[in-house]
Amino acid sequence: MRTNEIPERAAVGIIYGDATGHRHQDLLDVQFYAFDQPFLTDLGYPQSWASVKYWEGDWGTHNSAWGVISSPISQDAKSSATPHFSKQISGRGHLVRTFFVGGLQAVEVRAERWNWDQRAQHWYKPGITFKRLIALVETDGDGVALIDLIRISGGIEHWRVCRGLEGDFVIDGVQQTPRSGTVADPKGKRGEIDNLAYPDHAALACMDDVLMVDCQPASWKGCWQFSRQADVHLDVYQLRTNPTTETLTARSTAVMGNPETSNYAYRTLLWKNMQKDQDTYVDLVFEPRVGEGTLRNVKSIDNEASGSGVELITQRGKVVQFYWSPDADLTDRTHFSDGTELRGNLTISVDGKFSASGCSSLKYTRKKLHFP
Repeated sequence: MRTNEIPERAAVGIIYGDATGHRHQDLLDVQFYAFDQPFLTDLGYPQSWASVKYWEGDWGTHNSAWGVISSPISQDAKSSATPHFSKQISGRGHLVRTFFVGGLQAVEVRAERWNWDQRAQHWYKPGITFKRLIALVETDGDGVALIDLIRISGGIEHWRVCRGLEGDFVIDGVQQTPRSGTVADPKGKRGEIDNLAYPDHAALACMDDVLMVDCQPASWKGCWQFSRQADVHLDVYQLRTNPTTETLTARSTAVMGNPETSNYAYRTLLWKNMQKDQDTYVDLVFEPRVGEGTLRNVKSIDNEASGSGVELITQRGKVVQFYWSPDADLTDRTHFSDGTELRGNLTISVDGKFSASGCSSLKYTRKKLHFP
């Protein structure tokens, strides 16, 4: 997705296919470019072929989500039984819908994780699925925002990871408490990947200087400040996540050598949910900015089911509303806290003008719309 200028002033990409060969474990990774600056990226070419298997190429260094499995046949982070770029196939996804309306573009993707059976030397599906809806919203002037809604099902742990913009990260009015060890293990040391609880934790074992984020309030605003240009920021709004989800941040630096000699230093934001019998949801909004932002108010529109509602109001008064119910069909009703009733999957309103995809009708403020 990209804005209409040539060259475009903002663009968002998502990976949902997969192929063997030279690649990362980057299923559903999202990258974001604006203001001549990359705001969400992967780590690119590895520092070393020795580290790519468990760091640069691992799922944990991407702006994505993951479901952990306990099976001992999961690939070992250092195993050389198969080429590491082949083993880092994550799974495969498919495009559910695209949505384009003036100043707004949305993509919904679903995917299923694959895993490598080391003994049998073949791929299998461990029953982990992902749903992700992203939308590039043009706000005021040259401003843009990214709505990013995700669902994770299956496995024994769910993770949502966002490395963000290189530099410091702060959260307005929310306490962060230091925790020992690494993201993978409170007793672990950075880079210890040989005796992990699960092989899927390899990259997490390389993230240290951990801070636990207070789960109250459930919604908050955070900000990365770019370490190489002081007026460049990436704001993130957490709108909604499971009450059982832990949120934490951690230092992410090049794994060859010590953190102080790394040529980059990120403060990664992570969400972890161990309630394996429930889906995990993490609803976020990002705003890249140089100087002041364009969003005046960002909030969740609560609902009674697995759906998500989002409202953005810009400084100049533009109002964007999202209503998404990923598991609904054309007859299912999803009720939202603002009185809206959605029948189907997705409806978007820009300044009161509604458009829909996979939706049969919408009720709001005593009015009812029917969609073909």
